[in-house]
Order: sequence, then C-alpha cells, then structure tokens
Amino acid sequence: MSRTRSRTAGRGIALAAGLAVVAGAAQAGRLDLVPVAGLDVESFVIDAVSVPGEPDRIVLLEYSGRVLVADRAAGTTQVMLEATVVEGIDLGASSASGVFSIALAPDFADSGRFYLSGNTADRRNVVLEYASSGLVADPGSQRRVATIAAQPDGEPGLHYGGAISFDAAGMLFLTTGDSNGAFAGDASPSQDVTSRLGKVLRIDPGGDAYPDDPANNYAIPAGNPDFGPGADPALWAIGLRNPFKGKHDPISGLFPVADVGEDSREEVNLVLPGANYGWAAFEGSAPGAGELNPAFPPVDPVFEYAWGGGDGRASITGGLVYHGPLAA
Repeated sequence: MSRTRSRTAGRGIALAAGLAVVAGAAQAGRLDLVPVAGLDVESFVIDAVSVPGEPDRIVLLEYSGRVLVADRAAGTTQVMLEATVVEGIDLGASSASGVFSIALAPDFADSGRFYLSGNTADRRNVVLEYASSGLVADPGSQRRVATIAAQPDGEPGLHYGGAISFDAAGMLFLTTGDSNGAFAGDASPSQDVTSRLGKVLRIDPGGDAYPDDPANNYAIPAGNPDFGPGADPALWAIGLRNPFKGKHDPISGLFPVADVGEDSREEVNLVLPGANYGWAAFEGSAPGAGELNPAFPPVDPVFEYAWGGGDGRASITGGLVYHGPLAA
C-alpha cells in the first residue's frame, strides 16, 4: 500500500502559530530561540539562508512565495518580495502550487540576484531569478531560468523535489522529484537519463544554451557527467524520489540531500557526480519494485532508517552540515 499522498506533510521549517524560530546568541551548550514576527500564519517558512557577510540577517522563504528578511540583532522583519507570480498567477494562491527553496547568487552582495524554485498549478517545476537592491526585490526583474514538466501519468501535487543551492564554482544545483508517476517497471522517470525528473541538475544560470526556448534559459557547465547517448546534459545525479531539501556546505563542499521514501526507508545521500541513488529499483538500500538503469550501479545512502514503526519517523527533511562542538 502506498502512503505517498500523506508524505508531503512536514515540508516547513516551523509551523507553530506561523512563527519561525532562529538561533540567537548562545552561551556554550545553550541555544536561545527567538520568535520572528511578521510571518504569514496561513503559510509556513520552507527555506532560509543568511545574507553573505551578515549572519544576523536571515532571508526567509514562505511556501506562499513571500520572501522576508529577519534581522536578529535589530529584532525586525522586512518584506523582500511580496509574492511569487508566474504567468500572471500567484504561486501562493493555489493549494496545488507553492515555492520550495531560495538561493542567493554568489555575487549577491554586488548584484542582488537571488533564485526561487517552486511549482505551478499545472505541476511544472520552475526556477526564477530576481534582482534586488537594499534587500528589496524588483518583481519586474523576474527571469525564467528553468521549467520542467511533470510526468503525464503522475498524481497532482506530489514529488516535486525543488531544493536549489550554489556550489563553490557558482553553478546552480536543482533537485527534482519523480512527479509521482507509476513506479513499477521502467515507468519511473528517475532511472531515465533523457528525463530531468527524479534527478539532481547542475546548470549555469548566467548563460543560455536554449535561445529559442523562453521557458529554459541556462547554460550547461563544463564538468557535468556524461550519462550517455540521449542523456539530458544538465544531469548531475539520478535515481531520486522526492529530494526536497539540500544545501551545499561552504566549508566542506559537501552536498547532502534527504530523499523521502515510499513504504520502508528514509535516506540521506551525499550527492556525487554521475551517481545513481537507485529509486525506484531501490528504496534506500532495500530492493524496490522498479527497474534499475544497468549502466549506472546504485550508490547506497550515507544514512537511512526504517519508516514508521510507531516512533513518528514518517518523512525525512534535511540537508545542512553543522560545524561545532557536539555539546552545543
């Protein structure tokens, strides 16, 4: 029996009373939590990044598509972008659409450019670029970077992935879900190297290899792995189900991504070029119902646990690396 419809809960960083919590200045072994005012009680904070060079300023992304900046030192919150609108439709206005992740450009301090990923009501993944000044975005600066259609046979509202993050070379990574298509046999797109679904993509948002395609405006970076004839050149890794959280660690360079399982396992993968994380032939390290792409042996997750078991472990959410003493 599939539990996929119930697995989409838990995307938010914090839900209670519409308030996010951020760490304040902490003494050794103690963490202080400070409520952030001004958030939308009808939505939730789904992603957050700190402003480069200003660790007290945290950019918060609400699932509704609103972007705010919380200043921990001043105790203030300001709106950076009021709404994320695609083709005249507010992504926060429909229960079938929303915004998943935010990434600031490596040169954000000079350019003010930032990126959002989300999905439209007709189930397309989109990556959008905005320009800002003084931590206030210009809605009219929106530029479509990437658009990825859903599986035609997928259920609506499931398995988008949608984490975005820049690597040290300034290239943008995007995770995509399998679109909840039929999972048996070769019907899952995650093992299909001609599809961008169920993958990790690596793109250069500063270029445009598709000048005749207004829905996709990015270049293919040097160094992307070769997945063989007919493969999409943006692919970095394959074999994922619903990897909706992950950020590059600027210190170690690691890119951990959590992948939500189906019926038995939850997993964390360290994303490597050319890797195949097995879905739907494997769920974590456990055999699954799908067919494996024979050209790419599966890579086991670095961490996994059994789903459920009465202990509330129903969906994995993660992708951050912590540096510091364990006691803290």
